[in-house]
Amino acid sequence: MSTASRGVYIGPPRLKIAIQAIVWLAKSGSMISSALIARQVDSHATFIRRVMQSLNNAGIVESKGGREGGYFLRKSSAEITIGDIYEAIRSISNDAEIKVDCGDDGEKLDVEKL
Repeated sequence: MSTASRGVYIGPPRLKIAIQAIVWLAKSGSMISSALIARQVDSHATFIRRVMQSLNNAGIVESKGGREGGYFLRKSSAEITIGDIYEAIRSISNDAEIKVDCGDDGEKLDVEKL
């Protein structure tokens, strides 16, 4: 059985997205918006912004805000390792860890007030 058919675990899905975003930024050589990165790596722009913020905090990318803003590499692509990217995105919580306030336990929805 080949390793490809066994589904080798190499890290959280956000690691794959972060690596793809870095590779795409390196190939483009310019500033790219989160929406454009999201389309390129087949993800949601909000998720991309979370990933890119972690990469920004780690000094891997730099961001420019505003309508004409986006992300670009702060370092040369030759200086960035998979380990650097992994350490940068480790701080992002898993979706399962996100807590949502749904009100008090046992509280019923009053549909007549809707």
